[in-house]
Amino acid sequence: TELAKNGALMLFVGTKRQAAELVQQTAEALDQPFVTQRWLGGTLTNFETIQKRLKRLRELEGLVVSDVFERDYSKKQRVMLDRELKRLDRTLGGIKKLTRIPDVLVIIDTNEESNALCEARKMKVPVVALVDTNGDPDAVTKPIVANDDSVRTITMILGVLKEAVLAGRKLIQIVKTEESVATKPAIERQSDTATEAPEKTAKKSVAKKKMARKPVAKKATTKD
Repeated sequence: TELAKNGALMLFVGTKRQAAELVQQTAEALDQPFVTQRWLGGTLTNFETIQKRLKRLRELEGLVVSDVFERDYSKKQRVMLDRELKRLDRTLGGIKKLTRIPDVLVIIDTNEESNALCEARKMKVPVVALVDTNGDPDAVTKPIVANDDSVRTITMILGVLKEAVLAGRKLIQIVKTEESVATKPAIERQSDTATEAPEKTAKKSVAKKKMARKPVAKKATTKD
């Protein structure tokens, strides 16, 4: 909840059969990146290279839907580019939104995702992970001890994490609303002062003109 409140970028990782679909659904619902196919070596430790491949993926996605694709490329070229796009989308499609090193990794099964865990530790990225009895909780920042082979357990844990993230985002909205309400009276006072100032100035100028037109009474003199 605290991470979500601060707008953290969370990378969900779960490539095993029991977890892949659930991880993808949770990440997409929270608009966060995910890995459900295969962890590419260097996703964190060689982030610049991964970003280049993501750039290529975005270029191909834009090319395929453009008029140039059908007009300027032969049938053989289109087939090859389609294959490249599908391959990149299969391996990198889930992390298209990974524009920087994530603030936290959410991992299902630390043994299955040992490469991801290793890279996260090297890059000092906090890890929230589902750890079974055959896992090492000391390697995880926030271990959640549970059966990582049970679909029901994975569903429950991901549901709790999802609710925690949504609660953090709701706190952001509350803070923004309170700030806007607090600043609104001040802005209104400034606008009222700005509108009142010309009126006061106009009244003063009219009063001065009237005083200027008013004849000055002569002082009465008395003779001894």
